[in-house]
Amino acid sequence: MWCYSLETIKLSNNITHLSNNLFNTCTALKNIVLPINLKIIGDQVFDDCISLESITIPENVKFIGERAFNYCESLKNIVFKSKIAPKIKSNTFENINDDCYIHIYPDAKGYNTKYWKKFNIKYLKQEITTGNLSICYNIGALSFPDDNTGKLSLKEEIK
Repeated sequence: MWCYSLETIKLSNNITHLSNNLFNTCTALKNIVLPINLKIIGDQVFDDCISLESITIPENVKFIGERAFNYCESLKNIVFKSKIAPKIKSNTFENINDDCYIHIYPDAKGYNTKYWKKFNIKYLKQEITTGNLSICYNIGALSFPDDNTGKLSLKEEIK
């Protein structure tokens, strides 16, 4: 692609495949929001994206190609939303920051194979999957029921 000034990308959730070399040498790229329906990240998609510091890989991604993150030297955090590791090649994460962390769920499977062992691992907390608490302003209390209903109730304290 050879784009030197592109810093932020938000892709449509309809996209399922990122083609080979798609964002290759986008050296200013810092932020990208990958589509939730993404299944394949092709070869060298983010090759030489030297400003990319973190990325979240959606849960539907099943394969990440050769040198997909080659020379992403600033990459410090890769969050994997899937509880099953995507298939990768031995060089998928070649020439990246030695201090890069992968963030996975504690019960995730497949992240203990030889290609993943070079990473530092941090564990994600289980997420609340229905509703969104990120924009709650005046919540006085959260109540997590013991009755196995799976319901979360919010009580607002009015002053």
